[in-house]
Amino acid sequence: MNKAAYSFIAFLTFVLIFIGPWPVDNTPFEATKYAQQTFNEIDKLSFSKNASDIKAGYAKRDITPPIGGPIGGYSARTPKINTGSYESVFVKAVTIKNSESSVTIVNSETLLPLPEFVIAVTKKSGLQRRELFFTSTHTHSGPGGYASGFIAKQTLGDFSPAYFSFLVDKTTEAILESRKTLAPVELNYRNVSLSIELSDKLLTNQLQPKKNPYSKLQLLHIVSKTNHKAVATLVTFSAHPTFFGQKNKKISGDYPALLTQKIESELGGGAIFIPGAVGGTLAKINGGNSSGQPKVSNLQRHEYAQALFAIVRSALMENSNIGKKQSLTFSIATINSLLLPVELPQPNFRISDNFRLSPLLVNAIFHGQSSYIQVLTFGQLALFAFPADYSGELASDLDRYALKQGISTWVTSFNGDYLGYLTPSRLYSLNHHITRDNNIYGPFGGDYFNKVSKKMINKIKNSEQKTLR
Repeated sequence: MNKAAYSFIAFLTFVLIFIGPWPVDNTPFEATKYAQQTFNEIDKLSFSKNASDIKAGYAKRDITPPIGGPIGGYSARTPKINTGSYESVFVKAVTIKNSESSVTIVNSETLLPLPEFVIAVTKKSGLQRRELFFTSTHTHSGPGGYASGFIAKQTLGDFSPAYFSFLVDKTTEAILESRKTLAPVELNYRNVSLSIELSDKLLTNQLQPKKNPYSKLQLLHIVSKTNHKAVATLVTFSAHPTFFGQKNKKISGDYPALLTQKIESELGGGAIFIPGAVGGTLAKINGGNSSGQPKVSNLQRHEYAQALFAIVRSALMENSNIGKKQSLTFSIATINSLLLPVELPQPNFRISDNFRLSPLLVNAIFHGQSSYIQVLTFGQLALFAFPADYSGELASDLDRYALKQGISTWVTSFNGDYLGYLTPSRLYSLNHHITRDNNIYGPFGGDYFNKVSKKMINKIKNSEQKTLR
């Protein structure tokens, strides 16, 4: 064999190892080393067992970028430069604490928080990572430029060191101010499963169009015990904020911005929108899906926000016909904010039904082999923050399991890390961008995260049974 042949074989070997194709890995997760490592981490977690009076404080800062700065949300948007704003966008913080624990829920009107930003804010605030619960509204027309690297550039535009520093500063200011304004409060939790009529009017299921989507609206209304006025309202819904399509170049908080404005105006206090199980769920408008032209969808998003506010208002009333409603009201509880390390399977970025890119390549340019779930508990109420667009099918399964254990779950997406979409294995064969291009961790990635979460629910249940008051 001549030198040219050896060189060709060496080149071909290099391509196959570091680029692919590799066969798709369909190994179930239950008996794998990575899953066992994660299950062992759950056993190490410790919980506060002392319930005590709750205090809360709220603050916000304007983070609207200047005209000409990056706009984030769509890889297909070109150029990713804003031409102005429909409304100002904000970073908001609400701190909730008792005598033993405290956590600040940090929310920005951006696409999603990413590790670079999370690390910088945590360091500047001087707090421990577990004391911060990062979220975003997931608007697809928010500020960009706040993360570096090839992947971030595709959706957030060119990195802007000046805007990154500005965003970190304003976020830290809001966090610290929310911790200086603490006062005794009562927490009013509402979990509304929308009626079929409302669900059909407001939501559509991308993966299974003929099946009802995950149609829950959950909220936490925080009220001062001193003057009975609202301190803040947190609300979660599972419709993607995509009323403004990729052609839009104006900064906007999309429908969540209008919803929170309405809550603040009508109910008082601050308002924070946290995306729920948005994986595969779109808003339904005028018989279609939210997508498209700014002049049309700006009016439609106002109507949509008003419809959601009507549900929020009804949820806080004693009698309403919006659907099945669960209510919890308390001013004394345990508080736990837990970061659970999650070891990941090898990535399965498919290029066909049976073949994928080399996991070595995907790990190098996209993500490493570990992530985390953050769980925030107030007594028997547990907020699960996932590093992904979490699917409604997974959230429904988790809700049902938790209910049997006496735990109320509140699923949120985008916790400060990002892994793409997580969906159940039974939908993996669908030829859809959610299950093919954006489902990075194979057929069992979603099932694996739900199994981990169920074990966490068992841990929470056992902890609450030992709570001291």
